[in-house]
Amino acid sequence: MKLKAIKDFFLNRQMGIVLFVLIFIELLFRWGLYTPYLKRNSYAANINLVTNQVTLAKKDLEPDVLILGTSIAFEGISLRLLNEELKSKNTKVQSIAVRASELVVQHAVLKKYLESFPKVKVLVHIIEPGMAWVDKDELTEPTLSMLSEVDPIQSFRYIKDFEYKPIGSDYLFLALKTVAYRKDISDFIVNPQDRLKALARKKPEEDAYPFVYENPQLESIEGYGLQGLEDCISRLPGENRIPENSNPDHKRMVYETCVVSFSIPRDPSKTDRTERYFRRLKKNYTLLQDRNIKIINVFAPYSNLLRAYSPKERMQVWREGLQEALGDKQVLDAIDMQDSLGSGDNGQYCYDMIHLNKKGMELFTKRLAEELGKKF
Repeated sequence: MKLKAIKDFFLNRQMGIVLFVLIFIELLFRWGLYTPYLKRNSYAANINLVTNQVTLAKKDLEPDVLILGTSIAFEGISLRLLNEELKSKNTKVQSIAVRASELVVQHAVLKKYLESFPKVKVLVHIIEPGMAWVDKDELTEPTLSMLSEVDPIQSFRYIKDFEYKPIGSDYLFLALKTVAYRKDISDFIVNPQDRLKALARKKPEEDAYPFVYENPQLESIEGYGLQGLEDCISRLPGENRIPENSNPDHKRMVYETCVVSFSIPRDPSKTDRTERYFRRLKKNYTLLQDRNIKIINVFAPYSNLLRAYSPKERMQVWREGLQEALGDKQVLDAIDMQDSLGSGDNGQYCYDMIHLNKKGMELFTKRLAEELGKKF
């Protein structure tokens, strides 16, 4: 009786129409029909921006060097300026750094796009000291969104290989675009005018071509006179004052990055998280080494208020972990540029606790070019 009821349910004409419509919509999403209308600066839109722009620009820029990383690299390096500085070395640099990208996302990007750049001989991996201590084994929405855009089918294997603990809804997110896009579509339906206006505006990446993006942010944390993370977290929410070189959105970002930075464990010792992080990193580095690509690690600068989070004990864990990830195929080649914006108050160069502003980007890029120039 139950089997007959189930059979009748699926053979029902109305049910058939509903299933046909859902499958048709899913196929349209798979073909990329909705991709150009994704909300700007959403995780899905961000990774599409990088992968699409880099591949489109290949005809005008065939890189010898790739930059990999998160928003630290995305916001902190001017590819235009870096290429100008390295022109005398006959070196061309492009970036596949993606905001908020965990190592599994970086792996998916490398796996899918690395073969498109056969001339690449060096990869510069931009890292920040706290990353290994906040490594996760649960899948977050940003990670799922980006994996869904790059390669949802292969991502089923990636999340297993990278030691995640997925739940049923994670698999649905990767399997169905209608699930992955549900919040984005909901936002479009609620605010269609705002979305269309945003799409009509000129995008910053149009000026950056053949590169992906160049940080335009002029705001800095200098005017807030912060004495530390505790001061930031306790004072900013209740303080109405906004300095001249800031605005409400910037103030919110300063506060949010204070909270994120405060969550980094103070203890610099090895943990299960750090060991898992370097095991994951090894998968990425093996992928590069199999193509005879040399890896250069760069520790990026950030607000000096976080400098206490990078004691020599933490950096020793990094050196050991990076060498383990590299294995016996390469000797560690690391550049510590945490103090490249000065070891004192560097607030004028920082957009928030973690990211640089335009002024900081330009200074860091020039100093990075000097360091890389010595190696090239």
